[in-house]
Amino acid sequence: MSKTTIKTFFIYCFSALFGSSLAFAQDQITMEAPTEIDAVPQVIGGTPADPEDWPATFAFSSGINACTSTLVGPQVLLTAAHCVNDGAVGTVVVDGRSVGFTCSHHPSYAADFQYDVALCLTASPIAASIQRPYETLSRDAGFPSIGNDVTLIGFGCRQPGGGGPSGSFYTGVAEFVRINGIYLTTIGGAAVCFGDSGGAAYADLSSGSRRIVGVNSRGDITTRSLLTPVAHHGVLSFLIGWSDANNVEICGVSTGVTGCRP
Repeated sequence: MSKTTIKTFFIYCFSALFGSSLAFAQDQITMEAPTEIDAVPQVIGGTPADPEDWPATFAFSSGINACTSTLVGPQVLLTAAHCVNDGAVGTVVVDGRSVGFTCSHHPSYAADFQYDVALCLTASPIAASIQRPYETLSRDAGFPSIGNDVTLIGFGCRQPGGGGPSGSFYTGVAEFVRINGIYLTTIGGAAVCFGDSGGAAYADLSSGSRRIVGVNSRGDITTRSLLTPVAHHGVLSFLIGWSDANNVEICGVSTGVTGCRP
């Protein structure tokens, strides 16, 4: 994420570079958590992120393209639909252990590309720990409020227009300014860039903890970002239905899940 200048606002975080909404080829996706702080800025307007503070965040790629994802339950990874094919398969590496997964788009994504969210089901549970808790989603459609800060996180590029290297782990703060259709719009401070797609956007609770409020979807690659809100009724119904159908738990969505960030 970083500041960039581009004329078209409603773009996908990959489409400006490659001409269309890209999805990774099946059987080639690999996800892995960062292991050290990178000294080179990435998130537009951001600062280096300490992997110890974001242990459930993963970079992933198909070899030539990259996105960001988040572990939100024992067998659930959250990302953007434009990052993966519907039905795409891959491997996530957690603490040296490789686990296979299969991804599913929000069913309305193909119709208008607005429900830009996907869930990936791992073949076996990934154990949480004090050091690596699952991140928790917010179910409150009124949170955050207009004017509140939102923390953006990802492994994307750092220059205006999408130039420069990517792959480093960065975070930054932007202001939530309005709802644009289904999307939460942030402006100023940090902004999403190519490679940040699929990363979680967070808001802080009064208790000092945090909740996922959105998924990085689109932006002007300068100062504005559009986030798919996880508490939107159309998104939340997908999360609930998918978890029920697959008999798996999502932190903040399902009840009684252990290992979630409090």
